[in-house]
Amino acid sequence: MRATFFQCGANVRRLPEVSREVAAAGHEIGNHTDTHTGLYLKSPDFIYRELRRLEIAYRRPTGVRPGLFRAPYGARWFGLRDAQRRLGLMGVMWSNLGAGLEMAGCKSVAAARKGRAKMGPFSACMMGAGSKGGRISE
Repeated sequence: MRATFFQCGANVRRLPEVSREVAAAGHEIGNHTDTHTGLYLKSPDFIYRELRRLEIAYRRPTGVRPGLFRAPYGARWFGLRDAQRRLGLMGVMWSNLGAGLEMAGCKSVAAARKGRAKMGPFSACMMGAGSKGGRISE
């Protein structure tokens, strides 16, 4: 199964081997800005730079340019559409939230999602590692 992972530039620079591994496995990387800052109340130039810095950071370890973008917190602002157009990024949002999975003590994402939502081939589930940096694994 292939998936799309929305990564931030700061994390790509910190752990480039993770990005290389994800790309090598055939998964897609989406742009999630450089620093995961909210884009609201930011200038169009700031927004463009946030998206462009992730693109540069991701190309270095993988040679690949992201084609998808998901705004941090789902927040979009004036200037975002132009930045996406300039960088050739298609914006996406999520259709299911996986928040709180780390609190459920789940052994797998599949177990956590079972019975909660219907996931289809084009569904998007947003999951985080939690505030304590935990991991969800099978």
